Amino acid sequence: MTVGAGSAGPHRSPALPLRIVVIVPSPADAPPFDAEGAWQDLSNALKPLEAQHLVVVDRVVPATEQALKLRLAGAACHVVHFIGHASWRAAARYGTLTFENASRGARAVTTPYLGNLLAQHQSVQLTVLQPCARESAFDASPDALWERGPAVIVSEGTLRGRPQAVFAARLYASLATGSSMQEAASHAQGGLADVAPDVSIVLKSGSPGARLVDAAAVGATTAPAAPPARTPAVDPARAARSAEDIAALAATAEREAARAIARRELERKRACAEFDVFLCHNGADKPSVRRIADRLAERGILPWLDERELPPGQPWQQLLEKQIGQIKAAAVFVGAAGVGPWQEQELYGFLREFVSRRSPVIPVLLPDAPDKPELPIFLKAMTWVDFRLQDPDPLSRLIWGITGRRPEM
Repeated sequence: MTVGAGSAGPHRSPALPLRIVVIVPSPADAPPFDAEGAWQDLSNALKPLEAQHLVVVDRVVPATEQALKLRLAGAACHVVHFIGHASWRAAARYGTLTFENASRGARAVTTPYLGNLLAQHQSVQLTVLQPCARESAFDASPDALWERGPAVIVSEGTLRGRPQAVFAARLYASLATGSSMQEAASHAQGGLADVAPDVSIVLKSGSPGARLVDAAAVGATTAPAAPPARTPAVDPARAARSAEDIAALAATAEREAARAIARRELERKRACAEFDVFLCHNGADKPSVRRIADRLAERGILPWLDERELPPGQPWQQLLEKQIGQIKAAAVFVGAAGVGPWQEQELYGFLREFVSRRSPVIPVLLPDAPDKPELPIFLKAMTWVDFRLQDPDPLSRLIWGITGRRPEM
């Protein structure tokens, strides 16, 4: 994380909740990007903080300069968060942000102009600028982005999906619980070390140690309600959230966002019939296989399970053969009932596919599988996943086999 000089401006810690105004322009004549997905990733990451009344998030729609002006003229806001196309003109030492115009075309707004606009609204203490694509990188290396206006946090590199959620959750959990802007930016940078190591977070502020929220106010606002006669005085020394509390808040927000990202990815895959794994099983093991299918879906893996994907009134054998011919991987479940007759036929089909296109066929031992399971001879050479064990995590190993990517254990 880099800290640079910038406009300090008058600073007054706002009362909670921290009000964040988000603008995500997507002009029709600009290079396309998933603006709605970016907004959803950000919004979902902040839902746990909203539930605790630490933040309020408003989206500016339409994403025009005029709509932003109207929002700024209304209720006070403390942070303006921009996600979109941006560029930096090194010789002129200013940046350009792409907004929408009234007809949803592109409108260029320079950073000096935006800084002057925001400087007219003293409640705005911070601007967060995120480029939406690598080809519209925003170089924040110069000392200042504008002469006037609030402090600025810039992401040098693009953030999507989980990295976007981690960045937003950590940044705003820190800011809303009394951390300084420098501490919050460092916390966000630390969270990106594993998920987006190529992205740098740059803070431009003349007062990097300034806090957007007074720590004592956090403790007073989020303390449990009690009868007035018995309510003790707020101890400022204990009111600020601990580092562990902030980390826990951010972790909750990240988990919520990850689940939302997984749901959106499943919807996309289902719309395109892009199944990740065929679940080959004995009908007697259906309840156990169903539970594993649900857990895979929670992690963004779309399973093909016959009872959920075979529509009534259509020949099931033809639909089954179609999936066997195009699906990416197969998981062969073996439980107490052993391998069923239809399951064996499916196995041979997948083995032929495995030979021709190297699609993985993964033996999976269910929790009730015998100590020495009887596997078909052609499966014995495959590395299996054992749900009778807890360590290593069998679901993570199964996902590794399906995707080819080692997940976090």
